[in-house]
Amino acid sequence: MPDVEVVATLLGELKAAAKDSPDRTFAQVDDTEFSYRESFDLVTGAARGLSSLGIAPGDRVLLLLPNIPEALWSWLAVGAAGAIDVPVSEDAMGASLARTVAVALPRAVITTSALLGRLNDAGALGEVATSIKHVILVDPDATVDATTPYAKFGDLIHVDDAAAPLPSVRGSDMATVMFSSGSTGAPKGVMIAHEYYATMAGDYDPFYKLSGSKTVYCPQPLCHIDARIHVINVLARRGTIVIPRRFSATRFWTDVEAANAEMFSFIGAMLPILMKQPAGPRPATRRVGIGSSIPTAMHADFEFRFNTELIEGYGMTEFPAILNQSLGEGGPGNVGRPLAGAEVRIIDSSGMPLPQGSVGELVVRPTRRGAHMQGYWRNPEATVQAWQGLWFHTGDLLQELEDGSFRYIGRLKDSIRRRGENISAWEVERTALAHPGVLDAAAIGVPSPLGEEDVALVVIPRPDTNLDPAELRTQMSKDLPRFALPRFIDVVADLPKTPSHRVAKAELRARGLSVSVYDAEGRPA
Repeated sequence: MPDVEVVATLLGELKAAAKDSPDRTFAQVDDTEFSYRESFDLVTGAARGLSSLGIAPGDRVLLLLPNIPEALWSWLAVGAAGAIDVPVSEDAMGASLARTVAVALPRAVITTSALLGRLNDAGALGEVATSIKHVILVDPDATVDATTPYAKFGDLIHVDDAAAPLPSVRGSDMATVMFSSGSTGAPKGVMIAHEYYATMAGDYDPFYKLSGSKTVYCPQPLCHIDARIHVINVLARRGTIVIPRRFSATRFWTDVEAANAEMFSFIGAMLPILMKQPAGPRPATRRVGIGSSIPTAMHADFEFRFNTELIEGYGMTEFPAILNQSLGEGGPGNVGRPLAGAEVRIIDSSGMPLPQGSVGELVVRPTRRGAHMQGYWRNPEATVQAWQGLWFHTGDLLQELEDGSFRYIGRLKDSIRRRGENISAWEVERTALAHPGVLDAAAIGVPSPLGEEDVALVVIPRPDTNLDPAELRTQMSKDLPRFALPRFIDVVADLPKTPSHRVAKAELRARGLSVSVYDAEGRPA
């Protein structure tokens, strides 16, 4: 049984922490510290403020925020008000952002005045989303057009009648809709219940083994499940979460040491960037890093140079706690063993189980309540497709090793993983096809020197068109977040097709890119 037991909602856990550890620092976000008592007061005050605007249980609230304190309080306050938060990357823009708004149908948006302009540019406050009735700005001195109904986040926390009760929230109520990369279509909204968050702390406990006042340094964005996992585990153990504005290779170790963090989180692409920094003295304090997608070739070198123990795991927004290495049993070549809340199996293309050592698709099903998503928002067809034979199909190829751990092999589904972001190939292709000079397009992932993948776009130009790859990429930047923009653009005469006239992605990957491919980073392909 897990050592940590948490209540059904994060507000309940924060309330308990404010009572038993009121003065301990819960969060340091963008260099500002907050105690557990301060955090509880901020969250409940903001939740009452949202309720005073008419935000009711079940309403969606879009969070378009960088890693600032308000991003943390907004997430927790929306849930405390019984509403549903919809976190979006601060890099979201254009058609991609407008599509998310149109699907989520939020009643309110919490953002900065600068990012509000991006919403306007995307048309997300006009015809795209007539559902939005309130714009809440986190800037204390924000000014906007007088025709825009808005409130200031700071003012909401100081509403009258601070003792007004908050709505009753059950563990099974939906807390979040978090958009994850689509495998064969647009990104899908993963529906997350309150008990999903609570369950994670128990499932991960044997692997984290945090106790007392442990401090975790987490440079990942709060709109992702990775960062939220660390917040929840710290909260359950009355530790401290340190969240910088963004990942910085030059500040990383300085921040970790300043926070006296025993543990840090990472995505695999961060490790090569940190290794490229000028060498300094080997740290005297040994620390633990927890993350995913560790480049196998540098695993041991990174651990030695920075005096760390790297612990790797495997999960996804739909099912966050699947596999993980444990402390003292890490090492390159595997992503650990099943966690307590997951039963796993390796299957072939017909759905039949494969023997140990075979490579096949990983499928998983929960062994306890709340260990997985409730489904895809407004997309029952995709929900049914993901759950076949009572197993959730991950779309990833893995292999079970002799010791019972698992090795990650690659993707079965059509999505691209770049620097911690899951990118929908469909969305990249759709954006490219909007260009008048593009006849057909296919997006694939290609190996990156930083680990994971870079985005490559292979296009067929329209006849009698002189398609400029750089101009195409500039045009695409208006509708795609920066992380989804292709590094490589390959202009070709044909694309391999299947008998059903779909692009044969496996054949395209095997064919590789041409010697004349355009590289936006200007390095050899």
